Formats: sequence, C-alpha cells, structure tokens
Amino acid sequence: LFELTIHDPLTHAYNRRYLNAHLRSELAFAARQGQSIGLLLVDIDHFKRVNDSYGHRMGDVVLQLVAATIQRTLRPYDALCRYGGEEFVVVARHSSLRNAQILAERIRNNIENIRFDGPGTPASVTVSVGVTAVRPDGDPIEAEALLQTIDEALYAAKNAGRNRVHIGQPKTHPQTQRTQPPHTIPPIP
Repeated sequence: LFELTIHDPLTHAYNRRYLNAHLRSELAFAARQGQSIGLLLVDIDHFKRVNDSYGHRMGDVVLQLVAATIQRTLRPYDALCRYGGEEFVVVARHSSLRNAQILAERIRNNIENIRFDGPGTPASVTVSVGVTAVRPDGDPIEAEALLQTIDEALYAAKNAGRNRVHIGQPKTHPQTQRTQPPHTIPPIP
C-alpha cells in the first residue's frame, strides 16, 4: 500500500508527494555529506499535439516511454518523479552543475531518438530541460525555491526554441554571494 501512495500508476515514477519529502531529505543528506545535488525538470515539447494527433491512449504510451527512457539513464540512487502532466523531475545525488547538465543532455538526446507508432509512420517527441545544482553549506535551501529555479530554466529552454537544456542558478543569500564567486558552465557541444 505504501508503494501505491508514492508512485505514479501510469509511468511508475515516483509521484509529487514523494518528491516533496525526498527532496528535503536529499538536501539534508547533501549538507551532512558536503555534497552537491542536481535537479532537472524535463518537459515533453508540444505534448498536446501528441494527444490531439494520436489520441490520449498514445499520449499515455509516450509518457511511459519517456519515463522509462529517463529511468534507464539514471543511476540507481537518483530519483525520477512525475511532477505534472508531462513533466518529470530528476533528483541526482552527488551531482555537480556540470554533471547535471551532462545528464540532462543525455536524457534529451535519448528521448529525441525514441520512436513510437504513429498512424502510418513512426513518430517522435523532444524534451526541454531546466537544470540546477546546489551544495548546501549551512544556509537553509528551500526545496520550493529549487523547484522554482528549474521551472524558470525550463521555460527559458522552451522560449529559446525547445529541445534544449537550460541552466538556472538558484538564488542565494547575500552572504553566500559574497563568499562564493559565480561560475559559468560552457554549453556542451
């Protein structure tokens, strides 16, 4: 019964209820271990077109294919959670911003290569991904603020043309900004 309460029945990913508790737990673990944590928000581009063109049953199949593809890309201790209709959050333990970006690009590429049976011809989907990473160092980091950061990064990816990864920088306290120089991540070719 417990498993049923924490998993999405369609995709078998964890559900949003689990995400809320898990993210707080992972942030606390990362702070104790002095490790960073990566977060990705993966959204299927133009998903409404899939439902409109192929029907909701095929939309469900696409959601299952995308979730399975993401899950195969993750490490055993990373968590895949269904966040909304066609959105998934990945919580990547011990992951720098660079590693989270690489993971996001790998997921994006793997999903772009999925084919499903459309009427008469194979069809495909793409995803846009918002990415961030933090290293909790004593300053309280709110899980909700991190989710907001990846949501903003996701929308930046969509506004830039979709089928891409965009990095969001979490908002930090002024004291943290003074002691930690900003860093930029070059795009992956």
